[in-house]
Amino acid sequence: MPNMNASLSEARRDPGSGLGVLLEQYRSYLSMLARANLSRALAPRVSPSDVVQSTMLKACKYFEHFRGSTEPEFTAWLRQILTRELIDVTRRYQGTAARDIGREQPLAEMVDQSAEAVGAVVAANMTSPSGRVHRRDLGVLLANALEQLSEDHRTVLILRNISGLSWPEIAERTGRTPKAAGMLWTRALERLRPLIQDEHGRER
Repeated sequence: MPNMNASLSEARRDPGSGLGVLLEQYRSYLSMLARANLSRALAPRVSPSDVVQSTMLKACKYFEHFRGSTEPEFTAWLRQILTRELIDVTRRYQGTAARDIGREQPLAEMVDQSAEAVGAVVAANMTSPSGRVHRRDLGVLLANALEQLSEDHRTVLILRNISGLSWPEIAERTGRTPKAAGMLWTRALERLRPLIQDEHGRER
């Protein structure tokens, strides 16, 4: 990934093309969080890619209001927009029952918890994390690595490590037995580890 500060400066100089290039670096990251936090009840009606696209459009629209200068600040800002889009889509399809502010706060917390969980996955699968990577958002690193996995492996890792589902719940979602889901998860971790190391190497 290009230098974050340089990319952010370029986006401010040229919001037309520079911002598009910057946001595209975070599509996988936003997709990972959307998949982890989109209500299962909404899955037949809304895809994570829909939520990501609307998030990126809002980011383009309101980028002039972003005052941060670091990647953690930028990813936190994107997460706020993503959370709002998840809340809006829940309201749209679940009606007035979803308008309770008490329902919105847990969703915001879930997105933040998901972001924290991805850092734990990266840390557990890196043999020598550098200071540079620690200064970056580890979620972006993980999302880029996950995109290189098969759909089955990517799904089981998101369900287990980010959504925090139990093996019976994962089995139901994936059409497998709990034991088979666990074996799939183990293989997915084996394939993920070298991919994270490769992403880490690109950042050094």
